[in-house]
Amino acid sequence: MLKRQMIKWGIRTIGSLLLILLAMVTYARFPSGAIGAELELDPATEYAVILLHGVGGEEEPALLKIAERFREGLSESAATEVVYHVWAPWSDNRLRAGVHGRALARQLGQELTELTNLRHIRLIVHSAGARFPDPLCETYKSLVTKPARIEATFIDGMGIRGLLDYTYGYRNFGKCVDFASAYYTHDALTPATNEPLDHAHNTDVSDAPGREESGLDAHRWPLGYFLDRIDEQEMQPGLRSHAELPRGEVVRAGTDME
Repeated sequence: MLKRQMIKWGIRTIGSLLLILLAMVTYARFPSGAIGAELELDPATEYAVILLHGVGGEEEPALLKIAERFREGLSESAATEVVYHVWAPWSDNRLRAGVHGRALARQLGQELTELTNLRHIRLIVHSAGARFPDPLCETYKSLVTKPARIEATFIDGMGIRGLLDYTYGYRNFGKCVDFASAYYTHDALTPATNEPLDHAHNTDVSDAPGREESGLDAHRWPLGYFLDRIDEQEMQPGLRSHAELPRGEVVRAGTDME
């Protein structure tokens, strides 16, 4: 009798867990009704640099410093806008950040079609912000005859989809954009951030000099690495291509392969 009761209890427990998992997956992937703030770029903009934070990262110091470095470096460039785009509170639900990001990205892509002088778009994204570049790109390119060139920089981009698909980002991020680069560590606790992207030129910064001194954790250290290496050439549009920096290639910073 006791054995039968234990079996029934086990079956019920497993069934309950499966139902909970199914509910969480459905919730994570259910279509988003998110409506975010507009970019409000100058209609004359020719080069737009847009930075997007991750979950709870609307005040991420290192990403804010990257934005400021671009503003300073491009201050003399005509028709150039640098925007740190806050997509909170939609970013702050870990289970729904991905689906919210895709919905908001499509809105931004449509907004960018209104800029008829636009020639270059640079997207710099951290963590869950990595869900923006491709849907933005797909929407934008589907609506304009002569689209601007789009470059995406994925900084420890989080690629989990729907709670269970941990390799989605590795397989898909950067597919739409004209040039994609990725900076990551292989030991971050943040899920789905520790491998190279198939459609980007990748830099593994796990062993790069300065990591320990930075005081940044494994998920934020790629921001620090990128910030320290921003120069005039990095800020200029159209200088990087996959002819020279192939998609899927991995460079390990701090080794002889760098």
